[in-house]
Amino acid sequence: MNRIVNDPHSRTVEHMIPQVSVSIHRTNGEGDFHACKKCNSEKSRVDEILGVICRMVGDNTDGSFDAINNFHKALSRKDSRFKQAFQSVSHSQRGTSITLPLTAKELYRYGTWLGKGVYFIQRGELLPENLIVWVELIGHEEVIFIKEQYRRQHGSDAFDDLSQNNRIKNVNKESFLITSDDARVMFVCLNRVVMFHIKIIDDTYINQKKCKKVLRSLEKRIGKLKK
Repeated sequence: MNRIVNDPHSRTVEHMIPQVSVSIHRTNGEGDFHACKKCNSEKSRVDEILGVICRMVGDNTDGSFDAINNFHKALSRKDSRFKQAFQSVSHSQRGTSITLPLTAKELYRYGTWLGKGVYFIQRGELLPENLIVWVELIGHEEVIFIKEQYRRQHGSDAFDDLSQNNRIKNVNKESFLITSDDARVMFVCLNRVVMFHIKIIDDTYINQKKCKKVLRSLEKRIGKLKK
């Protein structure tokens, strides 16, 4: 990486929990590490989609209003992804739902980025070539179910309690980064809305099949949502 302006390999600051996913401003000095501009730009597009949509349906009222404004700006510039999301909006007794305008491969790749980034933060080294990333998406309805079950058992909000745990990184009590001490298992929660369950596993034939299986499962889920 370098510091040459507009060079695809120039150095940029990466916030592992993206800036667009939280309702407070963070400076570059509060970033997690440096990444090349090309890689960061690729991730930033998914950051924007996930961040805006998750904040719209998240618990933070101020963040929701700001995200709705950004959503309408995207529609006004005829952004096809946000137009797709707008067309997917539905209403039920449990509230308003919206389908993420992302493919299974895009979500899986995003989870892989998260896994590699968290591994680097935790271990101080790049992910070795003999390890691979397994990714499972826990969608909004599943998160709601988890919260409801937790409240029945404990009488409190799961994320409010989580935000009191000093061992767990959170940003503005909205988004959370939960990881094991060896960084082999992690959960990245965005806006209390969706979670990425990530495992760092050995690069074996069996584990490669496990990764392909969970990707196929995600493709089927997304396929059903878009019908």
